[in-house]
Parts: sequence; C-alpha cells; structure tokens
Amino acid sequence: MQAESTEEVIQAFSERWLGCFPKPEIVIFDAAYSFASERMHEFLSSVNIMPHYVADKESWAHGVSEAAVQDVKRTAAAIHLDALEQHPFVTLQLTVSALNSTEYTAGYSAFQWAYGQNYSITDEDVRTFKEMDLVKIWRKLWPVTEVERFAYETSGQEDASKWRMKENFLNYHRDRKTTVTATPSTDPAPIMPQIPEDEEEDEPPTATKQQAETDVNQYNPGETKRAKVDTNWVELLHKEAAQEEKFDLYDAMEEAEVFLKVEFDLEPPTSNRQRKMLEGNPQAYLVKKMKAKEVDSFVKNEAVRNCLDDKEIREAYDTKRIVKARWVLTWKLVPPEDQDEARQDAVINKDTVHTKDGKRKAKARIVLLGFQHPNLLVPSFKTASPVQSSLGRNLLYTMAAQHQWSLEGLDLATAFLQTQPTAADEKLWTTGVQELRDALNVGDEAILRILRNMYGSTTAPRGLWLDLHKTLSKLRAEPVLGERCLWRWTSKERVDHSPHEHPLTIGAMGGHVDDFHRIGDDSEEWLRIKEAINNAYKWGTAKTGAYRHAGTDVQTVKDEYGFDRIYVSQDYYVETIQDVDIDPDRLRGDVGLT
Repeated sequence: MQAESTEEVIQAFSERWLGCFPKPEIVIFDAAYSFASERMHEFLSSVNIMPHYVADKESWAHGVSEAAVQDVKRTAAAIHLDALEQHPFVTLQLTVSALNSTEYTAGYSAFQWAYGQNYSITDEDVRTFKEMDLVKIWRKLWPVTEVERFAYETSGQEDASKWRMKENFLNYHRDRKTTVTATPSTDPAPIMPQIPEDEEEDEPPTATKQQAETDVNQYNPGETKRAKVDTNWVELLHKEAAQEEKFDLYDAMEEAEVFLKVEFDLEPPTSNRQRKMLEGNPQAYLVKKMKAKEVDSFVKNEAVRNCLDDKEIREAYDTKRIVKARWVLTWKLVPPEDQDEARQDAVINKDTVHTKDGKRKAKARIVLLGFQHPNLLVPSFKTASPVQSSLGRNLLYTMAAQHQWSLEGLDLATAFLQTQPTAADEKLWTTGVQELRDALNVGDEAILRILRNMYGSTTAPRGLWLDLHKTLSKLRAEPVLGERCLWRWTSKERVDHSPHEHPLTIGAMGGHVDDFHRIGDDSEEWLRIKEAINNAYKWGTAKTGAYRHAGTDVQTVKDEYGFDRIYVSQDYYVETIQDVDIDPDRLRGDVGLT
C-alpha cells in the first residue's frame, strides 16, 4: 500500500477543511513523515497556522482522532470487502457519510462539530423547538425507596407548607359582575371570617430553620465551604519531621495492611567497610560477588596478560588494535530439575551465585565491544560459524531411542576462554575492566594482551567451533556429511553388516555453540573415548534424565515395556516469548498472517 505524500495531505486539507470551515489556529499532527516534512511547515507558515506534533509514545494526546480513524478503517474494510471493484475514494466517502449519520442521531459528536468549541455530548436527540411547542423540563430524580423518601422529606429541601393550588397561578375568564339588591331582612346576619387577600400566605409554625429555595433547573453543586485555616501548621511540620526520624522498618510493617517482604541470605561481611557497603547499597554488594567469579575465570584460563614492555605498548597504539570491554550482568533461570542442587549450593558454598530459593543464578560476563574490531570490514575477516540444525539434533534423539543409548547433556564452562583466538585476533589488546586490572595489579592507563577468545568478539564462535573440530578429530571423530556440528565415532574392531559391511558406530556428539548432546554404547572402547573428551575441556556437570538444552526441555523416561522414551518440550521457552501486537484489521481480513 502506497503511503500518502505531503502534497496530497496539503491538497486534502485545503479542499476539505480550509474550503469549508474557518481557518484553525493550531493543527495537531502525529509523527508521520508526510506531516513533519519541511514542505508541510512552509505551507502552514504561509497560511499562518501553527503546527503541533504529538510524540510517538503519546498517542493518547489525540485519542479522539485515533478512535475516529479506527472507526473509519473498520467500516471502510467492511465496505471494500463487499464491493472490491469500487474505487477506494468512493468507499472512503461512503464510510465517512455512514459514520456521520450514525453520530448525528446521537447528538453533537466530537468528530463532526468540534470546530474550536467544546460541546457537551449527551444521549439526548437533537431537536428544534418553535413557539408554543410543548417542552419537558428535566427535574431532579426523586428517591424510590421509603427510607430515602423519609430522609428527603425530613431534610427540609421540600417545603410542603408553601404548596399552592393551580388557581393561584392561572387567570380564568370571569363574566361581568352583576349587582343584586336584596330585600333587607329583620334577622341578624351571621358573623363570617374575613377573606384573606391573595398576597397573604398562611404558614404553619415550625421549629426548624427553612433552607433557601433552589431554582428548579439549578443542578450545579453549591459552593464548598472554605476549610478553616489551622494556625498550628508550623507545629504540625515539626511534629511530622520528628516522627520521620523515629520511623523505621518495623513501624512501617505495623502500619501497613499489605506489604511486600523481600529476604535473601548472604555471607556476613568480613570487615566494617563491607558491612557499610551492604547496608548502603545491597545491589552493589551482590554485583561485586558476581564479578569476582568472572575475574577468577579470566585469571585461571590466562585469557589476558599485561604488556611485556614499552615496545609492545607502542605496537598496540600504532596498529590501533585496542578494543574496549564492559560488564554484562544478567539473571539466568535455573531449570526445575536443577533447583534442589542450586538450593544446596546456596547454603553450602560461600561464593554461590544462586538465590536462596534456587530459581535464579547470577551471571557476570566481561564482554568485548566487537563492533570496534579493526578488521571488521576486511573481506578476508571470517566470522561465520555453523551450528547444529534441528535435523541433526533429531538424528541424535532417534539414534539414542533406536539403540537405547543413554542421552547426556554437556555444556562448556566459560567456553570461549578455553579456546585459542583465530588468526584475525592474534594481536589484539583491550583496556579490560577495573576489577580485572586490579586482579592483575595494573594501572588504569594500562592495556592487556588478549590470549583467548572472549565474549563479544565477532570471531569467538568461529574460533570455538574450529578448536572443537580440531580436538575431536584428534580423538578419531568423523564429522557427519552435511552437518558440520555433528561428529560420530566408529569402532576399530566391530563391523556393521547392514546392508553392507562398514565400521560400527559406537557414539556421536553434537551441539549448539557450547551446549552439547552425547550418546554411545557402554563398550570399553566408547568409555575410553568419553574419558578423553572429558579431559580435553573443562565441562560442566554431565546431565542425564531431564535437563534443558538450547531452550528445550529434554526428558528421558521409561515406558511400560522398560524402554527409554525421549520427550522434548518448549513450554518454558514459549512462556517467555512476548505477545505480538497484531492490528485488528489484519485479524479480520482474509489475508494470511506472515
């Protein structure tokens, strides 16, 4: 669909608004390019109209207009689906006409009549009154229950003593008076009370004070009474300040009805300085513990070293091969099957990075800023690294289920730090981070020579794959054709006779970056190969039965016949995916989702 241009917007604004209605003082736009262009600014300046733009994240600022546009889109889509051959301009004109007719029956609407005035929108129909028309007057709603009626009548708002008959308000036509002279009688006339005049009004005595009369159509709330000025406000300020000084956590817990309580266990600080740091900033104290573990990994793997002499420092600055580094702090969720072990580690290990409940694990990484690599734009600079495909992973599952082999999960601890850098990273230096420089006893101005692959380096995944392929090939592994991250081992003694004679496969191994699957029989030949693989790198704890691999939960269970079955689930991964915001118009349409 082609977007509108600035010239089309100017033409529509001139014809449909300036040609029909008075010129506005301010026009509110969203952040579309056709509205924010320089041409639109020049046009509005020429007609003396000030533009105002709403921020991208503040669509509520013109919510009425957005609601009207959404109504137009929905109605236009329905009309267009019924008449596909109709011109889009005609469809939009019919849409606007239909919406205007709908809104007009409900009275004035903000979409039609808000031309600089703020009309009160009600559900009352629009009617035109003429002379001598019967008009109904809205009055206050009387209460319906007997209790409310009694409370209303006793409140004094309705004064029944001042009720008048309709004869007092209506002037009836009277005939001409006729004087009749009666014959005087000898009987004395009875004494009658005098007729009160029309202006007089008999009111029964009452002990309550009558309230002032209110106009029948006066619905505005009365003036609120002005609050009394407290002359002791200075004393209240001093009292509140003194209360805040004595107010502590326990007082807050007693006063609050509902509150969130957070607890965590830490090893006690070994010095007064650490205690003050924990009390002043607990988060910084935890971060320091996480960083200490990562720095220890760098030192043990000899990932970096100090420059040997001034000549090496001069070479680093002359070649401009210095890359900066920074910390990346994250929380990693612990799988349910490993949470018991994590809780035990949190209790026993003083340098643990697990939470008390064993559900999360703190991770800190020293990461290079890979975009600063000096050879990043060189054509010969290779960064591509293969990973195991879903077909190769399913092949391992099938082999394990068919041969009833045990399925193991392995992960490389600090994988990149265990491998040598590639040719592109042979001479590369970094400024490091403060904690790493302190561990190596170097100053802030010093630079460090990179000796291993590091996280953040664009060649680190490729270097890890090349090192793994080289190491496993030395252990008699054969890469599978078409799957460069899957290796298999064959027996030197046994032969597979189906359908032709070839060496018997005794084990296989494949992985995704640093997460691996390993399967094999229980022969002595395969056990020796497994031992060599375990000694080649520093692996994490081998997992069997149930574990998490590359976002999937893998579980091996026994069926009713005693055979192993492998179940793969992605429920955990799916729950962490954010919902995709799909336009309602696309959901109603017949076009398939992409």
